[in-house]
Amino acid sequence: MAYKFVAGLEIHVQLKTKSKMFCSCPTEGPDTPNSRVCPICLGHPGTLPVINKEAVLMTLALGKAMNARINRVSKFHRKNYFYPDLPKGYQITQYDVPLIEDGVFVMITGKKVPIRRIHLEEDAAKSVHIGSSGRLTGSQQILLDFNRSGIPLAEIVTEPVFESPEEVAMFVEELQATLRYLGISDAMMENGQLRCDVNVSVEVDGKEGTRVEIKNMNSTKAIRQALSFEYERHVRAYEAGVQLQVETRTFDEQSGETKAMRRKETSEDYRYFPEPDLLELHVTDELMEEANKYNGSFHEAYKDALTWLGREKEARALALNKEQFSVFKALVTKGGDIKYVSRAVLIELPNMLSEEGKSWDQLNESHLSSIIDLLTQGKITMAVARELLWQTVRGNDPLEYARSHGLLNAGATDLEAVVADVLAKNPDVVEKYKKGNTNVLSFLVGQVMKQTKGTAKPDAVREVLIKRLSE
Repeated sequence: MAYKFVAGLEIHVQLKTKSKMFCSCPTEGPDTPNSRVCPICLGHPGTLPVINKEAVLMTLALGKAMNARINRVSKFHRKNYFYPDLPKGYQITQYDVPLIEDGVFVMITGKKVPIRRIHLEEDAAKSVHIGSSGRLTGSQQILLDFNRSGIPLAEIVTEPVFESPEEVAMFVEELQATLRYLGISDAMMENGQLRCDVNVSVEVDGKEGTRVEIKNMNSTKAIRQALSFEYERHVRAYEAGVQLQVETRTFDEQSGETKAMRRKETSEDYRYFPEPDLLELHVTDELMEEANKYNGSFHEAYKDALTWLGREKEARALALNKEQFSVFKALVTKGGDIKYVSRAVLIELPNMLSEEGKSWDQLNESHLSSIIDLLTQGKITMAVARELLWQTVRGNDPLEYARSHGLLNAGATDLEAVVADVLAKNPDVVEKYKKGNTNVLSFLVGQVMKQTKGTAKPDAVREVLIKRLSE
């Protein structure tokens, strides 16, 4: 039998608005549970929703980025279901006439992913499961935080065109970057700002398989693991002649397995009907124009990165990180040598920022630019540059540090004298070298670099050492 992986996505994106979807409660603020709430987002009877204009603009911008059809007239519906995190007993969403339809997301690989629809809705409250597992299964209590209730969501629905778990993960990464460049969402999966549901099935000899939904995966790593497991589960079932169930499943990261949650609901289960407290949403030319303020582009960033680096894998990795890309672009724009900018931004700084618990936007770009200039002009060595980068990450002025520690003397040191001193202090190492153990040369280079505080150029040090050792 021939098996083929097939998947389509439903992605919920928290929009980066200042207030909630249908009320004026702030979306950010104190983390104290249930502190950013009002009668509207708590679902009190008699309250009336008001559409958040900024959420509409952000969704329009996303639709434009995907070359989608924008419905100039759309409407909201009530999606009825009962769950502790939904106090009204229904969610205000869009059903048969969404704001956005028929878009296309072009991946870096060239694959065109059809976007069936993008619609606006409100988020539910956050359920905190008390118990050893930290999840619904096995929990003893469920606590509710309504700070999240009512936060604007854009739900993106793709067609089922994905052919592997890796392709799904790559799409999610590139969508995440697109949202960040547009400036409409931070899209941090670990914080629930981007939540991915996957409808997955396995075709058997060209025939459609049983479709299963996997809910709320919160990392691309989890997506890869969950879908790989699910593909193998389906194949095992077909080979054993076991009938799969149409159901909703959840992914357990500890076991690496998906587990059944409930049967899969259909639209009839939710008994949609038009929201009586909201008029139709009319998109005017003025709104279309105003939405253009959200106009960053992941694809343009990738093109720039590819021009600088020349390698697709490295260019994609740089473009996926908007903050890192912004630093790289700023240094190149100021005339920084690509070789030195790449070494600093792609190799040195990520580890330094991680170790210091800092983020890219906390870096002083002028300080970084001055370090790159010194390297380009040959006034410091890479060893000194690395120390100055550490100082920058720690919030210090690298130029001031370099001057006070005598580090601006690349090539000015009396290298011959330093080499002679190092050789005199290490006669046993010199003896080993002369007996054929050339590996000890690296030790001698390190000693010279240490004595010159890293200001000597390594190639010059090696050349002088070999010359003296050959005498």
